[in-house]
Amino acid sequence: MSRQRAEVKDLRIKGALPLRPGWNNSQGLRRGPLPRSAAAGKKMTASPQQEPDSARRPLLVILAIALGLRLAWILSADVDVTGGFYFDMTWYHGMGQRIAEGMGLTRLTGAPTAEWPPGYPLALGIIFKLAGDSVRAAQLFGALCAAATCALVYLLGKRLAGPSVGLVAACLLALSPGDIFYAPLLLAEVPFTAILVAACLVFMNVDQQAGEAAPSVSGCIGVGLILGAATLVRGASILFFFVFAAVWLLRGIGLASTLRATAMVCLGLALALVPWTVRNQLRMGEPIVLSTSLGRTLSHAHSPVEVGGRSLDELRYRMDFWKRYEHIPQPRREIEINRAFTRDALEQILAHPADEIAFVPRRLVNFFRHDHAALEWGRPHVTPGAVSGPRRPLFDTIPDSAFAAMADGYFHIVLIAAALGMVAIVRDREPRSLLVPIAIAYFTLLHITAFPGEPRYRHPAGPFILIAAAWAFVDAGRKYRLRDEANEEPSQ
Repeated sequence: MSRQRAEVKDLRIKGALPLRPGWNNSQGLRRGPLPRSAAAGKKMTASPQQEPDSARRPLLVILAIALGLRLAWILSADVDVTGGFYFDMTWYHGMGQRIAEGMGLTRLTGAPTAEWPPGYPLALGIIFKLAGDSVRAAQLFGALCAAATCALVYLLGKRLAGPSVGLVAACLLALSPGDIFYAPLLLAEVPFTAILVAACLVFMNVDQQAGEAAPSVSGCIGVGLILGAATLVRGASILFFFVFAAVWLLRGIGLASTLRATAMVCLGLALALVPWTVRNQLRMGEPIVLSTSLGRTLSHAHSPVEVGGRSLDELRYRMDFWKRYEHIPQPRREIEINRAFTRDALEQILAHPADEIAFVPRRLVNFFRHDHAALEWGRPHVTPGAVSGPRRPLFDTIPDSAFAAMADGYFHIVLIAAALGMVAIVRDREPRSLLVPIAIAYFTLLHITAFPGEPRYRHPAGPFILIAAAWAFVDAGRKYRLRDEANEEPSQ
C-alpha cells in the first residue's frame, strides 16, 4: 500500500474526510489539515527556487498560447482606431502621438491637459517614438502585457495555494475570450491590470517574508510605489491599500502595526504620484493628483438622468454640461468642468439617497452582466472617419453575437466557479488567501456605489476572479482523487 493511500486510510479512520486542509505546493494537492501555526503562510508558499520543473513547461505553453491567441485576434479582427472617433482610444492615440512628437501631455490646441492619468499615454508615446506612429506596435504592447499578466497570475496563485491553482488560473486567463478581445484596443485596462497584479504579488512576498510579524517598512514602501505606478495608469487603484490593510488585520498583526504598515504603503503611493501632481501645478495651475476625469466619471453614476447603467440620456446630459463651459479657455475649462461635475454628482447623492440605494442592485447586475465589452469597443464605424453612428461587424462571415455569446458563456461559468472557490477560501481560514475575495469586493463596491457599474471596469478584478475559479477547480479535482483512492482501500 502506498504512503499516500495509507494517509487516506488514516484520515478515514479518524473520520476526517472530507477535509478543508492546506496545500502541498510541490503537487498542488491537499494532503492534510492545515495547522493554525501555518497562518503565517509558510506551509502555503514555495519560493521560486523550489518551483518544480513540471510547472515550468506547462506555464511556458500557457504563455505561448496567451500571446498567440491575442496576436491572432489582432491580425484577424477588423479594428482600426484611426478610422473614426472611438472616445478613450482616440484620445490615447492622439496623446501618444503628441508625446512622441515632443509636445508632451497636451491637447490638439497645444494646451496642457490632465484629462486622464499619464501612465498609458506615456507608454504609447515611447512606443510611437521608437516605432513611428504604429498602431500595430501599440497593439503588440497590449498583447505582451496580457501574456505578462498570465505569468503574474500564475505566480500569485502559486503563492496563495500552490502551482496547480496558479497554472489553472493562468490557463483560464490565457483562454478567456473577453480578455482576448482587448488585444487590438488602445485602452489602459490591460497594462493597468498587469501592474496591479504585480503589486499584489510583491505584497504577498513582503508579507510572507515577515512571517507572523508586521511587514518591513521598506517592503511596504515598495508595494506602495508599484501601486502608485498602477494608479498612474488608471485611478481605480488609488484606494487599493485598504485591501492590504484588511489582510493584515485578518492576519492578526494588530491595529497599530496595520496602521503603520498601511501608512508606509500610502507613503510609497504618494511618492509615485508627487511628480505628476507637481507637473499639474506648474503646467495647469492646479495640484491635480490623478486626472480631471474624476468628476465626469462620478457623473456617469450620479446624475439626474441616471438609470443604473449606460444610456443616451446620460450621454446627452454630459454633452450639454460641457457646452456651458465652452467660453472658458483651456486648461482652465478642464479644471472647472471637473469641479462642476464633481459638485453636481455629490449634490445628486445627497439630494436623492433613496435613488442611490435603489441603483446599487442594477449596477451590480450590470457590472457582472457580460464579458464582451471589448468587442463592442472594437467594432468599426460604417462610415470611415465618423464620430458616431452605426458600426459594422468585425467579420463578414461570423456575427459579433457569436463571439459575444462565447465570451459571456465562458465568463459566467468561471464566475460560478469563482463563487464556489471563494467559499473554499473562506473555509480554509488562511488570512493571506483572503486577498482574492477582498480584491474582488473592492472593485465591486467601488463600481456599484461611487463609479459606473460597467463591465469594462471589471477588468482588473478578472485575475482575482480567475484565481478563485481555479481554486474551486483544483479543489474539486482533489476531492475526486481522494474519494477515488478511498473507494480503492477495501481492495488493498
